[in-house]
Parts: sequence; C-alpha cells; structure tokens
Amino acid sequence: MGRKYYCDYCDKRLPPGSNHRKNHNRGSQHINNKLFYYLQFQDPVEILINERLKKNCIKWTQSNSCLFGNNCKFSHRSSYELIQLIEQAKQNLNNQNNFDVHRWIQRKLSNGSILPESLVS
Repeated sequence: MGRKYYCDYCDKRLPPGSNHRKNHNRGSQHINNKLFYYLQFQDPVEILINERLKKNCIKWTQSNSCLFGNNCKFSHRSSYELIQLIEQAKQNLNNQNNFDVHRWIQRKLSNGSILPESLVS
C-alpha cells in the first residue's frame, strides 16, 4: 500500500492514491486555504493596490461582519488600516531604494576576491 498524503494547507492526511489527492486539491476548502497561505507573503504595495481598487463593504461598515468573510469582493479595511498599509509600502520602497548592490557584493566577497570588471562601477 502507498503512503498517506499530508496536505500542509489543510492540516489533513489523505488516503493513498492519486484520485483522493486530486479531488482534495480541487476542493474549495483547499483552494481557500492555499490562497490565504500565499496572501500572508504578499507585498504591502500589492495589497494596497488591490484594496484601493475595491469599494467598501456596506455590511462590514454597518455591522462589522460579512457573510462572505475573506471571500468578499469588497474591502473590509478601515481608513486607519489603509494608512498603515501606505506607511508600510513607503517604508519598503525606501528600504529597496537604499539597497546598494556593490556594497553588498563587497561584503560577501570580503575574503579579498577581486570583482569582475562588469560589477565594478
């Protein structure tokens, strides 16, 4: 008999066999779990762009709950959370702009290696 398959996204063990695994991977619960896993690594700039394109959810603003939850096509973020996202995005962009590749290479090659001509500016 084959080994059981473990799904990291759903925290479940599945019986051996490709049919069980394929059916599980096509399921809505697995797809949502996988989506939420990858969303946590999304860049703040991407999140901000996506949230700015959405309108505010009326149900969320009225009752602080929405039947669709994270699947809602409208935004559940408050103006304060959007301001925080803007600040995070600015900070990330500043960090990326201040990154000096040549200095990083020099530190990595601190053993006295000579840089190729193409990398010296």
